[in-house]
Amino acid sequence: DELLGHGFLPLVHEDDRASTADAMKDLYRPPYRCHLEQRAKTVDGWRWLAWVDTAVVGDDGRVQAIIGIGRDVTERKKVEIALHHSEQRLRLSNELAGVAVWEYDVIADRVARSANHDHLYGLEHQDVWALQTFLNTMHPDDRDHAAGQIRAVIENAGRDRYRFDFRVVWPDGRTETFPGVEAG
Repeated sequence: DELLGHGFLPLVHEDDRASTADAMKDLYRPPYRCHLEQRAKTVDGWRWLAWVDTAVVGDDGRVQAIIGIGRDVTERKKVEIALHHSEQRLRLSNELAGVAVWEYDVIADRVARSANHDHLYGLEHQDVWALQTFLNTMHPDDRDHAAGQIRAVIENAGRDRYRFDFRVVWPDGRTETFPGVEAG
């Protein structure tokens, strides 16, 4: 009863008001729908709510009403935020330690994600992705052995971990050994 006949925007977190207002502009043009996530003041305190809103358009083409369906997504947002912070810490620790991490997608046969290669290899980010696989950074004499170790991990469904050394060929032609690389 306290909400009926009153605007909801004062209940939206001040940091989310502008994005909420922008998203709701979509209600006044085809397809007359919007989706948004916002923090809102509830009886349980600040909660993240996900809304799907649809405008009811009259015969005159004007918006007559708005139907909104919202659900509490606070727990999902907490997990997303924790993951984001964890990824930031990992990236920073890799940069500070001078470590590079590759995540290889065996289905697509390409690097799915990498961390710190721009910094470590002295390459631009797009150049790192152009490499497609860390095997291309290795000395040619080490590639078959490394690929075999990776295949063994894949074939054993991750039950085994392998540790091997390999040499990197830097963009300037210099070669350096990386001891104790783990696959698994």
